Amino acid sequence: MSSNQVWTVRINSVDKLSVESNNLYVDFSRQQAWTIRNIKYMGQEIVGEHGANGSVVNATPRKGMNQKGHWIGTGHGKEKVTSFTIFVDNIPHEFQKGMTLSGKVITIRKKSIMGPLGHTAQITFPESGACIIEKHSYIVLEDLSERFCFIYAFMHCNNNALDQWVALLGHGKEQEGQVGKKDNKFSLKQDIERVIFYSEALNKGVVYIYPEIYRGADTFKNSIWDRSHDNKLYFRPEVMDKNFKVGDRFEFRLKVIPFSAQRTNWKEIGRTLTGFDTK
Repeated sequence: MSSNQVWTVRINSVDKLSVESNNLYVDFSRQQAWTIRNIKYMGQEIVGEHGANGSVVNATPRKGMNQKGHWIGTGHGKEKVTSFTIFVDNIPHEFQKGMTLSGKVITIRKKSIMGPLGHTAQITFPESGACIIEKHSYIVLEDLSERFCFIYAFMHCNNNALDQWVALLGHGKEQEGQVGKKDNKFSLKQDIERVIFYSEALNKGVVYIYPEIYRGADTFKNSIWDRSHDNKLYFRPEVMDKNFKVGDRFEFRLKVIPFSAQRTNWKEIGRTLTGFDTK
């Protein structure tokens, strides 16, 4: 990679591509409908392929549909990918095995259909080389009152070592917790500005930052599931109360910033990392 390039894209097979900078590595899998499989920071796993990341819809199959189960998208299947494009400094490139590309800004854009919703997942790797920005957009394709149940707009399977967290709820309020008990219980369950995870064993953390406090659905909202193989972060947005009609669009954005810290300063670092106002 030349000195004026920040990110390198490598397409080593028909089923996988990776994007990496000096400190960050992210890869995507065709088998998982081109959603993120791994996020590594300075060689350490932050998000792993222990389950599905990305966005998934829960919808009741219509009568006569040859479809089992309510889940549509990511590793759950039944997501129809209609296009997949790699942008390097705003220049589009079609997926091609063996291709290597470098640039200052990389954008991975997938368009798909997930049952009653059309979906665009756009992941931007900005010039800083230090974070990723996820934008998940949707268009309503069917009357949502007929079979739509809910959607997880974002899912991230955090490394089990990231077992401490603090969430900023807005208006100066915070909530703290610990996971890693592997007890299958859910915690947090709040609308948030950001949530910071930390691992003392790794001396690493990650902060998930929203551009605003999105309203979450029912009592789930933003929840952390303490599982045997990861601490999975979900966001279930409120959709049905919006009275969306066919053709309406909505979207959510999230900035993901891994960082290094000591046990004495990880909260301070996570609170001060910048949101969407800078690169």
